Order: sequence, then C-alpha cells, then structure tokens
Amino acid sequence: AVASDGSLLAAHRAPGDRILLSRHDGAADRWVELAPPANERPTRKTLALALDNADVPHLAFAQQRAADPTRYEMVLKRLNGATGALAAPVVPIAGQRPQDISAGALAFDGSNRAVLVFSDANLGALRALRLEQGLLIPMAPPTIPTAAFTTMALQADGTPIVAYLNINGWLTAAALRNGTW
Repeated sequence: AVASDGSLLAAHRAPGDRILLSRHDGAADRWVELAPPANERPTRKTLALALDNADVPHLAFAQQRAADPTRYEMVLKRLNGATGALAAPVVPIAGQRPQDISAGALAFDGSNRAVLVFSDANLGALRALRLEQGLLIPMAPPTIPTAAFTTMALQADGTPIVAYLNINGWLTAAALRNGTW
C-alpha cells in the first residue's frame, strides 16, 4: 500500500508464522517493522492490507481459533501508533477445510468502511464483510462455492467487484448488488 506521503507499506509473513507490517526506508533501502506481530496464533493464506481514509493501516487475516485449532477466524486489526488493535470482534469462519481459505482482499469505501472479501473453509464459499460501527457484518450470504484467489475493487458507491477463480479454474468476476452476487 502507498500512504498519502508516498511511503510504501507491506504486510508479510516472517519466519515463525508471524504477520508483520513494515515500511520501506528509502534512505537506507531496507524494510522497517512498524509493530509487533499482528497474529496471536497460526494463520492461513488470507492476508490483506489497506489504508483507511486517514492513512491508518489495517490488516485482515485468518488465524486458528483459540478454542479449536482445526477451525479459523477472520481478524481485522488497525495499527494504532506502534501497536495493533482489533478494529472489530473476530468473525468465525465456517467449515473445516482450511485449504479453501483464499488470500482475500481489503479496501475502504468513500465512507471509510472496510470491505473484506475472501473464500471460507466451507468448500471455498465467497464471503463479503463490511465494517459497520465496529462490527464485521456480512454483505451477502456465503455463495459461489470453490472461489479462490479473490481480489476486489470498489465502485464509487462502495459496491464490491470481485474477481476470482471458479471451480473450473476460469477467471470470473461478480458484483455484489442488493445482497446478492
């Protein structure tokens, strides 16, 4: 992500399954960690970074649930200074097929609400969540099974346009309108 001051930010996995947020220091030509690891437990493929309208970095990722490590939860954290804090309570991810959880995508609409899309652990059903008053709210029922490699852009009105690979390996696009794909 590129902040309004031109600085380059990146979310990445470091050894030991640590999710880190770093900034590129152009003068020294090196990456500098901005905060301690964001995750508390092992993670899956989902890792998305976006800046809100005030340039505050947010990370979305899937991590194992504390009570049941065979299941996962979606986490949305924002960087507050040098520490990360939950932007919303975690959302349990349905299903027991963690290999189906996709990389996902995160963006902010014109009203500064986060929109997150990913495929879940229930045969890769496509999920879309919007941050509303501190909660991640489903924008539509999980649909489109076996979606993978999801990416997203938001239209000016906040409508997500999602591209993904479908069950046949074909690149497909869908727009979420009135709660349906």
